[in-house]
Amino acid sequence: MREIDMDPRGEYMRECPYCKLQFTASHMNRDYCPSKNGKKDWCKNRYKRLVRKGETDYDVIQNQTNIRLNVKKIIRILNGDNEKIVSHKTLYDSDFNFDAYTITTPRHKINHFAVMVDDYSVELYTRNEKGTYYKIRHLVLKN
Repeated sequence: MREIDMDPRGEYMRECPYCKLQFTASHMNRDYCPSKNGKKDWCKNRYKRLVRKGETDYDVIQNQTNIRLNVKKIIRILNGDNEKIVSHKTLYDSDFNFDAYTITTPRHKINHFAVMVDDYSVELYTRNEKGTYYKIRHLVLKN
């Protein structure tokens, strides 16, 4: 059996404007990767967020640097545990950057989101008169 080249003229070959990877589009209107990190239209949504906020390539690189720094701070706070509940003051004192994250995911409550920072989740645990507390979890189980 002979292998058929599905895109002989290169009409469907694209370079994603966000991640710069090449892909074959399933239709002529597709400009971004169809999926990445297990999420449909991930690059498209990230790119739109950057454009709406007026961010530049420098801002993207700076955000990636802040994400890496946040991961180091989370590892230091967890100190080998998979899950820990910490106060807002603990995060604030560690210079945790609340604007540097990979993605947000909705949780069981209305207007309640978890912030994903690579393999870690930071979500509001409780807010009361004593203060605000967050649950930090490592999402990848250790073998």
